[in-house]
Amino acid sequence: MKKLFIALILFLSLVSFAQADNLTRRITYELGKVEGSIPQINMLIKKGEKVQAREMVEEALKQMEQIEAYQKEASINGEEIDEEELLISQAQETKRFLINKAAQLKNAIGVYIDCDASIFGNAYSLVDEIQGQLADIGCSFLEDKEQADWVVTIHASSREGNKMTTGSFSTYFSYVDLKLSIDKMANGKRVYQNAFNEKGGDTRNFEYAAKEAYQEIISEITPIIKEQITK
Repeated sequence: MKKLFIALILFLSLVSFAQADNLTRRITYELGKVEGSIPQINMLIKKGEKVQAREMVEEALKQMEQIEAYQKEASINGEEIDEEELLISQAQETKRFLINKAAQLKNAIGVYIDCDASIFGNAYSLVDEIQGQLADIGCSFLEDKEQADWVVTIHASSREGNKMTTGSFSTYFSYVDLKLSIDKMANGKRVYQNAFNEKGGDTRNFEYAAKEAYQEIISEITPIIKEQITK
């Protein structure tokens, strides 16, 4: 009985070491994949494709969590396995690099907005509302065009439409015509250009009707801007 017990202990020990050895191989493989993605992350940043770079960093950090779980399991299963075999220091250094990159990329999409908009000759600001929506995807807004990743150019103006009166009630209609272009500064290419027009109506006057048209057109162009700068 004693011999059987000793044999069982030896067998379980061999199983544990085999599991630990398998885990160390997996750690080496998975960490190699993560480290292999770093040059691609740096290349995406260089090309101005920071959203894609940020997504890759986030995915790599998830992989690092799995690697840490493997390291913990391997250290439990194989008491004789040291930190060097488990690549502890190497993994920690890689994780620190990724955490720093994630912090740098959090609000790293630099956008310069050049906006010239008016309502019947009077300046009208669209910038604050557009910036508010773009901030949701991690954009920062620059005053220096040359430092930006993207330049968004907007030229817009309003024109009176018609007035409809029914009894004692009147509705005023105005139109907004807008031209939008988006340039990627990393390669100097214009990635998007188009013209839009919207009609707005209000019971007060043509100016309020124009403001309504501007709200409609902002709702139309903002998703386009987001799509273009996150490709």
